[in-house]
Amino acid sequence: MASTDEALDGAGHQSDELLRREAPPEPALVLRQLRAAYPRWAILCIAADRWIAVRGNDLTLVCPTPIELRAALDATRSAGIRG
Repeated sequence: MASTDEALDGAGHQSDELLRREAPPEPALVLRQLRAAYPRWAILCIAADRWIAVRGNDLTLVCPTPIELRAALDATRSAGIRG
């Protein structure tokens, strides 16, 4: 098994091989990252399979994974949807 340093590419990113071998990240870490990237959204994790983002009174996104939630948040941003 390669060490973490060996599994980093030239830009300092983890290789896909290392990401496949590691356990999924802790929900708290993912929540911090999502909240930092989308500060105008309230983002919650209910269990491991329910990721929720809320903005305003009438805009709610619910996804089964944080990856899908990030994609949905990016889609609302690129569509110009404002909460």
